[in-house]
Amino acid sequence: LEKPLPDGRDSAGSNRAEDSPALTGDAGFADSGVIPFCGVTGRMTARQGRGIRRGDRPLAGDRGEVLEVTAEKKHPCVLMFGGPGSGKGTQGVIVGEMPNLVHLAMGDIFRGLEERSPLGQEFLSYSTKGLLVPDELTIRVFQGHIRQAIGAGRIDLDYHTLILDGIPRTTAQVELLSEVIDVRKIIYLVMEDRDTLIARLAGRARKSNRPDDADPEVIRKRIEVYERETRPVLDAYPKKLIARINGDQPPLAVLRDVAGALVDVISPNI
Repeated sequence: LEKPLPDGRDSAGSNRAEDSPALTGDAGFADSGVIPFCGVTGRMTARQGRGIRRGDRPLAGDRGEVLEVTAEKKHPCVLMFGGPGSGKGTQGVIVGEMPNLVHLAMGDIFRGLEERSPLGQEFLSYSTKGLLVPDELTIRVFQGHIRQAIGAGRIDLDYHTLILDGIPRTTAQVELLSEVIDVRKIIYLVMEDRDTLIARLAGRARKSNRPDDADPEVIRKRIEVYERETRPVLDAYPKKLIARINGDQPPLAVLRDVAGALVDVISPNI
């Protein structure tokens, strides 16, 4: 389905990575100075040092790169939050079909990379082991995809709210993204049944031919990494923003609860 924009233009379908040209080349996208980023104009530079830097204050990074982002305004976003297999991708895709919402799944963006490119190989070296992709690589790829989507007209910075799935995943990413996004709500899909979660991931691997989900040991590793490193991201946001939703329910029941949590934070103007 095409999404009508306020001036009558139609956007080119969804914003999933497979609908866009794959990011290729050494950097995966043109390495130019000023990058449109989630509703702002940001400048990303890399130089020697430790961590991610915001202004004059270094942030906790993981690759020794220093990133700088200068924000002019923030763009409203909703975070789809939950562990691997929690259903946040399914719910994000459905909700993202609303005309004034755009679903951006970091996993889809990564899988849209050309596997033989340096960026694709770098991503696979982490995902096939059940490890989180480093902050520096995540921000680089995300910024490139946002830039591409804006240029192609799939994101209108004055109209769309972003539904972010899989980013931020670390507290360092939270701090960096705080300069450019305004988090209106966090949809936190909670699954208490570990066996059901593993079975769901295995079934998804069989249907989608996703190598990062195929190995049960990799699945367990991903869950362990999530619990250790990703869940603390919730602590970085005010509790009033977090809507806890039972992810063990049937998908339509989950969708009902997600819609109920968003109705007061998403603009009714479509």
